[in-house]
Amino acid sequence: MKNLLLFVLLFSCVQSQKSPEGTLETFVQKRFDGAGIDDVKDYISDSYLESMNDLRETKYEKLENIKRKKFKIISKNCSSNECKITYFISYVTVDGKEKEFETETKKVASLIPGGDGWLINKIDHVKTYHDMVKDIAVEGQ
Repeated sequence: MKNLLLFVLLFSCVQSQKSPEGTLETFVQKRFDGAGIDDVKDYISDSYLESMNDLRETKYEKLENIKRKKFKIISKNCSSNECKITYFISYVTVDGKEKEFETETKKVASLIPGGDGWLINKIDHVKTYHDMVKDIAVEGQ
């Protein structure tokens, strides 16, 4: 009986990938794990995929030198046809083994129903804070 209760508690706390929160968290985790745009197509709408195509062939296609520190959902407002989730991410940009800077950013994701669950339709940046760990080298001085 004790094991059954523990099992139920454990799975009630885990976000389903089919929920809006689960879709967003999985998308963010995959991007920080180095997934490219083609690797996250199952989590985003066609219109958002089209806007992400601008990232192809840039350093932002895969987030290779960025390590996620924290992900937190601040608020959500959902209806049957749209869900807006405000969330916070902090991460560290590294050069080799050295930290270059730490970043904290607040974003709002708009999700729509699609397939078996939800798809990210748009992500807006609210604010970003960068804390430089290393000095910035300025040429010409």
